[in-house]
Amino acid sequence: MEKIEIPNMVEPLKSNRYIIQTEGVKIPEYLFRRFSLENIDDDFVLSTEIYNTVNYMFNPEDAFKINKIHIKTLDPIGVVLSTLEMEVGGINVEINGDYGDDNLMLTKFRFIIKPNTMKVTYGN
Repeated sequence: MEKIEIPNMVEPLKSNRYIIQTEGVKIPEYLFRRFSLENIDDDFVLSTEIYNTVNYMFNPEDAFKINKIHIKTLDPIGVVLSTLEMEVGGINVEINGDYGDDNLMLTKFRFIIKPNTMKVTYGN
């Protein structure tokens, strides 16, 4: 039987192994619930949301202080595999409450990313 050589180990990343860190305003990284990064016309838009807790609620006035975002992918034991770094060009914040709804209170963010500022690095 012929031996097949694979030059590098290939393991797909899991969508639930990441942390998000912000610069300008420190948002606890464990509060981020999900994210989505997409291009809309000529812009890249990062949508994400965080849990509001009894110990932390985002102050909307701080939104314009966020200037960089780092999305770090992790291996199964939490070691950083890669980091996607980007600079923020604009932001929208949304916080909702509803007495008729018993869901968790979230703060939703929509970041417009500055063109040509996205870079990926590998490892710590």
